[in-house]
Amino acid sequence: MTAFLIKSNLAIAGIYILYRLLLWNENSPTLKRFFLLAGLAISLSLPFIHIRVAPVQRVTDNLTTVIERVTPSIDTGIINLTGAGSDVTGPFKNWLLWLYLIPIIIMLARYITNITRLIRTGSRLRQEVCPGYNIAVMQESVAPFSFWKTIYVSNNDYLDGYLNTDILRHELVHIRRKHTIDVLTIEMLQCLFWFNPLVWLYKKAIRENHEYEADLDVLRSGSPTGDYMQLLLNNIFRNNNPYMASRFNYSSVKKRFVMMTKERSAKRIGLKLAVLLPVTATVLMSIACAKIKEPSGDLSSEWWYPIAKAHNIPIGSYNVYDEVGMWETGTTNSVIDGVSYLTDGIIICRDMGEDSEISYSIMKGKTIEHDILTHNVKITEASYRVFKHDSGGEALEMIGDEMTFSLYMEIPPSR
Repeated sequence: MTAFLIKSNLAIAGIYILYRLLLWNENSPTLKRFFLLAGLAISLSLPFIHIRVAPVQRVTDNLTTVIERVTPSIDTGIINLTGAGSDVTGPFKNWLLWLYLIPIIIMLARYITNITRLIRTGSRLRQEVCPGYNIAVMQESVAPFSFWKTIYVSNNDYLDGYLNTDILRHELVHIRRKHTIDVLTIEMLQCLFWFNPLVWLYKKAIRENHEYEADLDVLRSGSPTGDYMQLLLNNIFRNNNPYMASRFNYSSVKKRFVMMTKERSAKRIGLKLAVLLPVTATVLMSIACAKIKEPSGDLSSEWWYPIAKAHNIPIGSYNVYDEVGMWETGTTNSVIDGVSYLTDGIIICRDMGEDSEISYSIMKGKTIEHDILTHNVKITEASYRVFKHDSGGEALEMIGDEMTFSLYMEIPPSR
């Protein structure tokens, strides 16, 4: 959960910053909408992207070869991992979890209330059914707004014919391009990621861009720019619309005026995209490759925990690579340029093969350098032990003596 929150929010923040730097001032609302929505989709899926590397049994095979070459003797012993101990901390006892959940509960309640209220309001109003949309007439004095497939307008404006062609076309853009889905999605994500201020700015960018998209469509239909601007000014003091509606004058009128009069340069946009796409890919790949360690709590279910307990290995700052079955710790633990450096390091490797007799191995060294991408490991003043399953499968049998030597273990890439 922690890795999902961190990676998703870092990705959202990175995409918003790139959007702000390169696309924010461009008069291409359709392109900008695609970038923002695609960015959300990628950000949410990014934590589930993993890089496949070689299975660990190749490591244990190499180690077995070294054992046989260095010492033919076998020192056997039984280590029972049953009841090795556990440090259980229930998730609901963690006050940080409640600090995260309480605002979510409040915001989700508000989210559901707003949607329910708007739906109920629409169901009670007199509606005019039109091809592809409805017009709901309200008694309150409000500026025209839309939600889903319904345009809401005050009774006085409806009777006076205020819902003229430009206003109608503006709201129909919101309906036909399904802007309500964008709004509901980003509102939900804001509930989940309430702690990230850039998510709030992301939502504002999406809603502003909706207005730019609708404005551009009205102007392309042939409406005079000056008349349409005057129409926006006439509505500037009439904005008391429901929170989640697509509003006729939602964003700053001044910004919308600037965007209406801004020239669109295909060459400039092309150059920006040439920069934006590779930079975005680099940022997202860096976040996807980052190793995020979950906070300690109930560790008893982790595969490495009973092994560490059985061998009295202190559980301090550690790195775990579940995709290759590797866990490492040390008195000092730092990651620089994709390489972890451990002092007085310990590595536990479990075998990933189904048919192998090797269960796990433990390597110790004065210093350990571990290339996280290739999983090449270099250990100085090293010692090792390799353990295999006993006949019962409940305990583990130690084979091989503990030796001191320099070991360079290389895991070849997956074929």
